[in-house]
Parts: sequence; structure tokens; C-alpha cells
Amino acid sequence: MRTPIKVISLGHRIPQAVKNEIEISHPGVLFFEYPMHLNWNSSTVVQVRRMAERSLSEAECRDQIPFLILPGVTVAAALVIAVVSGIVGCLPYVIEICKDPENRSAWKVKTIHNLEEVRGDARSRRFI
Repeated sequence: MRTPIKVISLGHRIPQAVKNEIEISHPGVLFFEYPMHLNWNSSTVVQVRRMAERSLSEAECRDQIPFLILPGVTVAAALVIAVVSGIVGCLPYVIEICKDPENRSAWKVKTIHNLEEVRGDARSRRFI
């Protein structure tokens, strides 16, 4: 028996029309929807890791690669990271910026994420 494709939406509900379209090419697909509410005053990587671990565990994606639906800007960000890592041979550093609490019209560096370290940490938490 073939394992069904699992589509995980992070951040918003999947419109029925989108589900119908996916089901045409992937009959028996299973859909999972998870909210993505981030507290910008806390560690983004920790929150995203917890959300990813929870959604993958609940969707039982232990031995298969899920299809992800991401919010629009996030898709562009994911593609940029994939292209850059393909060109340079490793994942880049990502600088996270946030509004300066002392000057709301200004921005400041919140943290710098080493995506190679983030990936390494995630690999140490694999389900398999």
C-alpha cells in the first residue's frame, strides 16, 4: 500500500479549491493545518523549531518528506536560501532584524542565525 502524500500548511488554512487542485494530481492526499504565531520578543529559531517538530510529529512524517504550504513571502525566502546554498555549497547566515523598542521608526539586529548550525541541531532531533 502506498503512503499518502502529506501536505502541511504552516500559518493559514488551506482553501478548499487548493485542496481540490492538489487532490487531482495526488489522490488520497492528507492535509494538516497549523497556525504560526510568533512572538517577536522571543527566539524565532526556537519557536519555529518547536512548531516544525510538533507539526511533523502530529502529521506522522517520520519517514517521508512532506509537501509544505508557506505564507507567500516565506516561499520567496525559502527559494532564495535554496538557490544561495546551491551556489555557495552551504546554508547562509540569516540576519534577523526587528523594530528598535526605543525608536519605533528604526530597525536593529535581533540575532544572526547560522543556518548550518540550525540544520545540524535539527538533525540531532530526527524522529527516525
